[in-house]
Amino acid sequence: MKVKKIMTAEVEFCHLEDALTKAAGIMWRRDCGVVPVIDGDMRVVGMITDRDIAIAASFRSEKPSEIKVGEVLSGNIITCSADEDAESALKKLRR
Repeated sequence: MKVKKIMTAEVEFCHLEDALTKAAGIMWRRDCGVVPVIDGDMRVVGMITDRDIAIAASFRSEKPSEIKVGEVLSGNIITCSADEDAESALKKLRR
């Protein structure tokens, strides 16, 4: 089975310079806990999680509307293509 059979195809994303409130709004609307983050070339450069937002909002002196996604995102990500076998993608996740 290919990844495209089981993936979410229509994904909202945010940019590095967006405020945490934008990412949180996407999570609220989409009922999810993670949002991909893209750069100016539309490449995925990281993921922002609800945990990233909660920790930054709790321990930084700025308001979430003043904190940029790029300051707190999880940047070390591994990707796969839609045409990749799902089993291969699972092996990547296990590693």
